[in-house]
This record gives sequence, C-alpha cells and structure tokens, in this order.
Amino acid sequence: MIPRIQRNLNRFAILGNKYTCFGSAGPVFRWLEEKFPNLGNFPLQSVPMRSNKAMKWEETLKGVFDAIDAELEAEYRTRYPLHPSRPKHRATANPEDDGLFNVGAAFSAGFGSKTGPGYVVEIRIATLNRVPEAVRAEIKQKIFQGLEKRLPEAFPNRTLHVTEEGNTIRIHGDLSLN
Repeated sequence: MIPRIQRNLNRFAILGNKYTCFGSAGPVFRWLEEKFPNLGNFPLQSVPMRSNKAMKWEETLKGVFDAIDAELEAEYRTRYPLHPSRPKHRATANPEDDGLFNVGAAFSAGFGSKTGPGYVVEIRIATLNRVPEAVRAEIKQKIFQGLEKRLPEAFPNRTLHVTEEGNTIRIHGDLSLN
C-alpha cells in the first residue's frame, strides 16, 4: 500500500493555501487527513488533469470509433472465434473491452511524422486464430473509409484529414479545442 500512496503523493501539490491533488483524489485526501489531522485548517480540492474541452473532443472521437467498431463486429464477428478471455460483443458498457475488435486512437505529438500532431489509429483483433494479411488490409480500409465518412459529421466546421503514413492511419488537421 505504501508504494501506491507514494505514487499518489507525487501528484500532490500545495497551491497557495490549498492542498491540491491531481488525478484520483479521494484515497490521497483520506490518507493525508488521517496522517496529518491539522490539515483541517486548509481546504482540500481536486483539480482535473485535462480540460473539459479536451475530454469532450476525445469523447466525440470515441463515439466515431465505437460506431466503426459496431460495423466491424456486425460484419466479422462470425468469421473468427473470439479470444477466450474476451467478453462477447456488447457484454460490457465499453466497446473497447468486448467483442472481436478494439478500434481507437492515441494522441501523437507528431515528432518524425510528415503530418505533425494528430491521432494514431490503433486496431486490435481479439482472436487466437491467424487473420490473413488480405483480411487485415480489408479491415484497415473499412476503418479508413469509416473515418473519412464520420469525422466531418462528428466535427463539423473543422478540417480533419485521414491519411496513411507507413502502416499507420493518422488523423490530423484542425485539432483545436474551440
């Protein structure tokens, strides 16, 4: 328990006369109040690590990937057996955690990329069977087309591009939070 608390304390800071915890605050605040009863003189507050605009932007992007995931599940879920440790499609509240596919994106600062900052699309197929390269290419193409179709609908008044750089699908362009 001590190492976990130590890691949490690394996210703890004193701002002015307020003790502030970045990230998951509850356990740290309880531990601090227990160990240092005189903290009652200072108000405790939790500060989110990310802005609401950034979280909304990524939530919208996740919705795009969830829709593409559902289409892929409908088309391919009977073609390949699911990994034994993976729940069936729609068995969990999050499509990333169930079914044959996990399609999403991770932000990249774009160092070394021709396109600069953006999102790198991650495609995972949860099966123990070998998926032929031709089928993988077909799946990748469907994801590419799905992104080209859905991104303008999800992010109107923004210029977002979907490109392929090497073996990677990238989303780049107007990533502003306005």
